[in-house]
Amino acid sequence: MNKECSILLVDDHELVLDGLTRVLETAFAYGEIVGFSDAQQVCDEIKRKNYDLYIIDLQLKGMSGFELITSIRAVEPNARIIVATMHEEVWTVNRLVEMEVDGIVLKSSASEHIVQAVNTVLSGDRYLCPRFCHLKNQYVSKYLCRAKKMTPLTVQEKLILKYIVDGYSSREMAETLSLSENTIETHRKNLFVKLDVRNVAQLVSVALQTGSVNDKFSI
Repeated sequence: MNKECSILLVDDHELVLDGLTRVLETAFAYGEIVGFSDAQQVCDEIKRKNYDLYIIDLQLKGMSGFELITSIRAVEPNARIIVATMHEEVWTVNRLVEMEVDGIVLKSSASEHIVQAVNTVLSGDRYLCPRFCHLKNQYVSKYLCRAKKMTPLTVQEKLILKYIVDGYSSREMAETLSLSENTIETHRKNLFVKLDVRNVAQLVSVALQTGSVNDKFSI
């Protein structure tokens, strides 16, 4: 990293922010490293100045890291972004892949991985830490296997599942599809059985993880 390079860090935990700053200051002799603990401050800052690299946590004050990434790219479409997060849930893994960020480092990783991520991303390549790659591969194997074992959904079940994922109530689905609420509830129960879930939250999660809504696996 040369002295013209600038990095913006954002994490709502001051200890983590200080730790990341020290790691990067130790690894790189030159450059500007600026830290923020509040997402709104970052939104104000990017209107004033563009940075060569952004390192972002997902759990922030005022808005999520995903929302902040969208805000940064609205101002700077080609912004290079690394996500540093403690969250390892499958929906987080899925969404990070969909966001196409430039680097992903899980906080359970050694500090050397954030340094590698910075070097790699500033060189124009993408960096995924070993732990993230392991989780991604693990989830792919697990949920593709689950998808193969599932009882196939009917066309109408897939349609209703999509409406459930989109947040529609049974009444709204009944009105939209010109069906009775009893028919909608019957389809709901069948979906619970076929996808082997106990509640709507699990139903939505499994639908997204296995691609039951659009026949496409998202990871």
